[in-house]
Amino acid sequence: MKVVILAGGKGKRLGELTKTLPKPLMPVAGKPIIKHIMDNFSEFGITDFIVVVGYKKEDIMNYLGDGSRYGFNVRYIVQKEQLGTAHAISLVKNLVGPYFFVVYGDLIFDKNILLTLLQKKGKS
Repeated sequence: MKVVILAGGKGKRLGELTKTLPKPLMPVAGKPIIKHIMDNFSEFGITDFIVVVGYKKEDIMNYLGDGSRYGFNVRYIVQKEQLGTAHAISLVKNLVGPYFFVVYGDLIFDKNILLTLLQKKGKS
């Protein structure tokens, strides 16, 4: 199973903070938000990530690299224009299977939510 992380936005509402650092790289409890996201998924054995980047993409790509130093497999898709969530997901439609996760790159969540979703996968 793959995880699509949407990390291409400008983060305008954070004003000055995102002029030098994209939101997914903002530190929370000593590490960037995007790393928290990836660590949560990896605890359940999910280590394949597609990161949709745009604004300050080089910063995100330099931080994560190919993901191997963290035990991840990271692939990047560049969203040249920020045309919204649906557009970003459409860019990866041929790279994911029938089941995949989509998460915003600036969202911190409790990993137990993932456990609940994984347990319900395939149930109606």
